[in-house]
Amino acid sequence: MTYIRDDQLQAAWIDLLQGNTNITAEVAAAQIKELQPQTTSFTYPGIRIRVGPNTPSDDSCPQEATVRILVFSEDASSQQVMRIAGIITQQYHDKSFTTTGLGQSMQITGITARPLPAVRQDMYTWREEVVLEMLVG
Repeated sequence: MTYIRDDQLQAAWIDLLQGNTNITAEVAAAQIKELQPQTTSFTYPGIRIRVGPNTPSDDSCPQEATVRILVFSEDASSQQVMRIAGIITQQYHDKSFTTTGLGQSMQITGITARPLPAVRQDMYTWREEVVLEMLVG
């Protein structure tokens, strides 16, 4: 098996989320990006992807990887981030699929989705995080 780099895994998850109509019904696909894109515009609600840790394994085993999906909103209540995080959890928990990230085909299996409680990012912004732990090969 080939080691799947963090940038490949991140690109695959951005594509997966942008292509999921249940998610893009809540968040514009253009607002689903890597954690810290070099941009001056951020429209809410928005989703950011952070990868790691991503543990290399020997050639005969899939590698363990973690992807964190952060959902942001400027609503007065945390309900919007909770709803979007819940949709992400429903869509990917206990699922398996084959996808591509930056030209690298990969099989993602054994996904465990764990939403963390919504918190105030700052005075105006709510954030909720969904931690996805998986095997990638």
